[in-house]
Amino acid sequence: MPKLTTHTNLSSPDDRRPGPKPEDVVPRCRPCPRCYVPLVLERQYRSHGLSGAESAHETYICPACDARFQHNPADGRFRELT
Repeated sequence: MPKLTTHTNLSSPDDRRPGPKPEDVVPRCRPCPRCYVPLVLERQYRSHGLSGAESAHETYICPACDARFQHNPADGRFRELT
């Protein structure tokens, strides 16, 4: 016969996993190298690869100093647009 247990704690067990630690959180966007304000995504462009290789780039703008940057996700590089 199974042993019956009685306890007064009627709440369900906490099955939630702990969230990520602050140092593990990846920033949403790169900060501007001039003023360190987070850049805002202005436009994404993706070609369909008519020449054989598909390409993509993203254009970011800084809301504080109006600098514009282009990001190439293939190689992970940012370059400033003039």
